[in-house]
Amino acid sequence: MVFRSTSLGIEVRDDAIRAVLLGKRFGRIHFLWEGIIPLAAPIQEEGVSPLQRAAEALAVELKARKARPEAIVLGLPRRAVTLRELKLPALEEEDLRSLLEYEAERHLPFPPDEGFLDFQILSKGQGTSTVLFVAAEKATVEGFVLPFQAAGLAPTAVSVSSFAAVSALLYGWTAGERSLALVALQPREAELALVQGGVLRYCRSVVLSGSLDPVLEALEGAVGLLNGAPEASRQIVVEGEGELREELALKLLERMGVGIAPFSLSKKLKGPTTFPPLAPLGLALVGLGALASRIDLLPGELKPKRWEKGLAVMLGLLGLIVLIGLSLLFARVAKEWFLLKELEERVSGMQAMVEEAKKLAADLSRLEGELKTLERLEASSPRRLEVLRELATVLPKGTSITSLTIDGDGLKLSGSAADAASFVALLEASPIFQQVEFTAPLVTRDREKGRQEFQLKAQLEGSK
Repeated sequence: MVFRSTSLGIEVRDDAIRAVLLGKRFGRIHFLWEGIIPLAAPIQEEGVSPLQRAAEALAVELKARKARPEAIVLGLPRRAVTLRELKLPALEEEDLRSLLEYEAERHLPFPPDEGFLDFQILSKGQGTSTVLFVAAEKATVEGFVLPFQAAGLAPTAVSVSSFAAVSALLYGWTAGERSLALVALQPREAELALVQGGVLRYCRSVVLSGSLDPVLEALEGAVGLLNGAPEASRQIVVEGEGELREELALKLLERMGVGIAPFSLSKKLKGPTTFPPLAPLGLALVGLGALASRIDLLPGELKPKRWEKGLAVMLGLLGLIVLIGLSLLFARVAKEWFLLKELEERVSGMQAMVEEAKKLAADLSRLEGELKTLERLEASSPRRLEVLRELATVLPKGTSITSLTIDGDGLKLSGSAADAASFVALLEASPIFQQVEFTAPLVTRDREKGRQEFQLKAQLEGSK
C-alpha cells in the first residue's frame, strides 16, 4: 500500500500571503509548489477583507492544480503573539500546562480567558524546565483563521511564522549543531529570531519606520549571545528581496564587520531548484509531522470537523442497510419492506444513544485526567502547589521570580522586587514558612526603578 500525505504552509505577511505545498511519499518529503498572493486594497462594495480575497485566490490556485492538502498550517506574525521563556519546576507536561494556566495572568497583556495559549519545553535541568510560553488573543486568532475557513481552506493548526522559519533552517541538522540569527525582512517590519545550540532563545518583531537601525541594534545583541557558540556554526541569515536586503548587508559589514550567510536547507527535502520561502516551508513541514514543533494556537472550536472512525463505520453500515432495503423493495412483499423501515428507526435510535454515550465518555475521560494530574502532584510533591499558591498570595504584586527550588522541607527563592527587604517579615508571617533568611546581599541593578535582586531560603512548616 502506498501511503501519501500533503501539507500546505501559509504565512500571513503585511503585504501578501506566502504558501508552500509539500507531499510525503514512502517517508520522503517532496516540494510540490510555492506561491505568493498580494494583499490588495479592500473594496468597500464587496465587504470582503483583503485577507479573505487572497485566501480565495489561493483556493482557486490549489483547485486548478487539483491539490487537496490534508494538513493546512497557518503562521501568525510575531507581533500577533505574546512570547515568554520561563523557568518552571520540573513537572510532567500535563502538570506544567495546569501550572501555566494558573500563572498565565502574570505574563499576559490580556485576560487569560480572552486568549489561546500553548507551550513547548526547550530544555530540562536539575529540578527545573525551560519552557517557551506562547499566547494570542482570541480575536486575533479568529481574525486570521476565519477568512481562510470562508475560502474553504480551514487551518488544521496555527503556529508562529518566525518559529517555522527557524525550524526550516534547522530541519535535518543534528540537535545542538547550529547557532544562528535569522532576519525576515518585510516592507514595514522585520522578524528576528535567535537560535543557540539548536534551541530557539529569542524572537521579536521590529518596526522599520524607514530605518534599519532597530534591526542592527537587535542583531548586535543577538550576535553577542552567539559568541559562546563555535565559530563555524554562527551565522546571520537574512530572508528578503530587493533594496532592503542589500542595504542591510552593507550596514552589517560597515557596523559589525559581519556578512550575510547563504541559506543552507536540508538535503532531505527533495524537489526545489530554488530556495522556497522559509516560514511557509517550515509550516508545511509541521503539518507533515517532520518537526518537533508543538506550538498550536488553534482552539478545538475552530478546528475542522472530522468524522471519527467508529462513527464512519456506523454510517457506512447504515448506508448498506438502506441499499439492501432498496433492493428488497422490488423483490419482497410489503411486509418485509415495513420490517426494514422498523430496523432503520431502531438504528437511528441507537445512533442517538451512541452520541450520548460518547459525550458521557468524554466527560469521564476529562475527569479521569484531572484526577490523575492531582494524584501525580500529590505523589511527587504533596506541598509543591501549596507553596506556589502561598507565594502568589504573600509576595507583593510586581515581584519577579527567576528561580524556585523546593527540596524536601527546604525552599530556595531568587528574583527581583521593588522592596525585597520586607520579604523576610512577609514570609515569616505566613503559616507555612519559617526560618526565612537571605542567602546573599540585596543588589539594586536598576536604581531608577528601585528594583532589588534577592536570594533567600526558608524552611517549610513541620521541618526539623
